[in-house]
Amino acid sequence: MPPAAADSATATPPPAIPATEPAPAVPAQPPPVAADTAPPPATAKDAPPASPSTGPSTEAPAPSGSAGATVPAAPSDKPPTEAAVPTPAPLVALIAANGLPAPPPEKPAVPARCPPLDPAALVEWTPVGRLPRIDANGCMPWLANAAAFNYRETRPRVGVIVLGLGKDPQLTQRAIDALPPRISLGFASDAPWLDRWIDRARARGHEVLVMLPVQAPDKPRDSTWPPLRADVAPEENMRRLHTLLARAGAGYIGVIVPTTTPLSSTDAALRPLLKEVGDRGLLVLETFRTGRTVYQTSKELGVPYSSDAGWIDRKSEPDEITANLQALEEFTLVNRFALAVATAQRETIERLIAWSKDIETRGIALAPVTGLTECVDLCAERVRKAMVGGGGR
Repeated sequence: MPPAAADSATATPPPAIPATEPAPAVPAQPPPVAADTAPPPATAKDAPPASPSTGPSTEAPAPSGSAGATVPAAPSDKPPTEAAVPTPAPLVALIAANGLPAPPPEKPAVPARCPPLDPAALVEWTPVGRLPRIDANGCMPWLANAAAFNYRETRPRVGVIVLGLGKDPQLTQRAIDALPPRISLGFASDAPWLDRWIDRARARGHEVLVMLPVQAPDKPRDSTWPPLRADVAPEENMRRLHTLLARAGAGYIGVIVPTTTPLSSTDAALRPLLKEVGDRGLLVLETFRTGRTVYQTSKELGVPYSSDAGWIDRKSEPDEITANLQALEEFTLVNRFALAVATAQRETIERLIAWSKDIETRGIALAPVTGLTECVDLCAERVRKAMVGGGGR
């Protein structure tokens, strides 16, 4: 554990990490990178609380890749309040709100596991640290690290991912411990002790994604991590991506890409990054989807793709969150598949805990991100090869 910072005496620290906890496999913070300010060093008060004793689920099946689930995307950056929920498409020849064809109501049977599930086979040691990789038989991290879920499920599927975790230790631990494993967690790129938080979330059975820092010219930076940009050399973007993925360690299923940025519509900058994500067996989740660049490029490259239907919260007001959750259910019942985004706010977490306790009594299956991911064409072929151990590279 690093020594306490000078101001730790005046701050209320979270519970300490046990002395017996192993040191992280890579430095908690990577070395500074060029062209942008590097993140500040972590302090003892940033460390996550003591590890929970509950182990990971051992029943996580691999998701199907032959009939990809499609998630409708929000038409704007406003949350899907009851008044703003898109008019559902008819059940005949259903087309999702984002223009992508919705998956069939029934999925084919899927193998129980993607062989083999040796964690070491899914890690590549590099000069910057551990990077995810596809193993020799074609098994991909997004399959191997999927949460426990019945992928033969025929009820309408709804998913929620909470973004921005890792910066508030108590709130992050609350989300990991109290939210059901089928609610997925997205960690901030500059979260202190990022790899340990991911390990802890995986031990509780959650699917984990890492938020990519992408610079938007019309917004302040939301991360101290050097962002991926449309106006830097592809080699520099790749170095930044590798350093971040290594900092996250292992166990995550993919990355989160915001779309309201120049990078998302600049093919020369975006394509190499998405190719690297796919070549390392990860999926892409796109938020604020306003165009088709990320989706089309992902499909061409065989990268599993998800998109959200809207935001549950913006103001963290209880009535707003409750109304949006109700609107999400109604949307899901007609469109059969929907994934919503929530932010790491205390009121949001508490509302999600209460909502998730009885959601399945209303005829809806709560699904992790992998249960709401489109994997077609080249992506489906790679999954097929992985399932039979034929190599999916």
